[in-house]
Amino acid sequence: MDKLNFGEIKKIVLFGGGQGVLDTAKIIKKNHIETFVFLSKNQSIDKNNLEKEKFYKVLKKNNIAFKILKSLKEKKLWQPHITKNTLGISNTCRWIFDKKDILFFKKRLINIHNSLLPSLAGGGGLSWNLMMNENFSGITFHLIDENIDTGKIIMQKSYKFPKNVLSSSKKMRKFALEFEMQQINNFLKIIFNKKFFIYEKINHFKKEASYWPRLNTKLDAWIDWSWNSVQIINFIKAFSNPYEGAKTFLEKKVIKLNSAKLAKSKYNFHPFQSGLIYRIYKKSVFVACANGGIILDIKDFKTSKLLGGRLYTHYKNTKL
Repeated sequence: MDKLNFGEIKKIVLFGGGQGVLDTAKIIKKNHIETFVFLSKNQSIDKNNLEKEKFYKVLKKNNIAFKILKSLKEKKLWQPHITKNTLGISNTCRWIFDKKDILFFKKRLINIHNSLLPSLAGGGGLSWNLMMNENFSGITFHLIDENIDTGKIIMQKSYKFPKNVLSSSKKMRKFALEFEMQQINNFLKIIFNKKFFIYEKINHFKKEASYWPRLNTKLDAWIDWSWNSVQIINFIKAFSNPYEGAKTFLEKKVIKLNSAKLAKSKYNFHPFQSGLIYRIYKKSVFVACANGGIILDIKDFKTSKLLGGRLYTHYKNTKL
């Protein structure tokens, strides 16, 4: 067992954006510790938060000091905030700290990663879990080194999604966020009380280690209708709320899908039928897939005119 103590912390600097960073900053302020947020331009205008507002506006509303950076190379803007009593925390940060940046923090720079490292290193977080139909996850707190998500792990907690949230990606994300904030609160209590972290070394290169890149909804969210029904449903979950939804075409128009479920069907669909709308019942749209039907809620179209239509994705839109 190893031990680590950060000593007296008078200021916590956060790098990143989103609801997790906002809630972390609120906890820090409640404990009368100074905090400051550094974020990229894209994260500053991202609406991936519970208030559905541009993130910089939410920070202003909550009186949380912040600065928008082009990159970490703007050292004159962020390094003056770092003293011997400062802790740096990265959470969904889109920048990579180089060796000089890491040394500048004198071993007081950590990353919060929303999975159980060494599994699911990289970006994308819960979306990869949803795609793989994986109901087991967790959170990892680790020191930042020169590589991605390979620093010394100082705290780690796991969870399994309860059955009552599995039907909704919104409920799953809410559960994951609540778990994340509970563990961040526990982590900060250890910091504020100047207690030691007691941890075991974890091998980042063991067999179950995996790395997945950050997802981009505009580029990656296109549905491939050659997938089977479960794969399509999981894919739609992965890009649903708080993101803009999985995408495909209908009548030359891009539509965005945020929910889907399996349809009870006796048919054994041929691959040529994939994407065809074969039934309309009230507001539910039934679509054929490789191994069965799925039910979609398609907006901005009169459902009475959808029967026999085909959902499709241009080959140029899908990533090889």
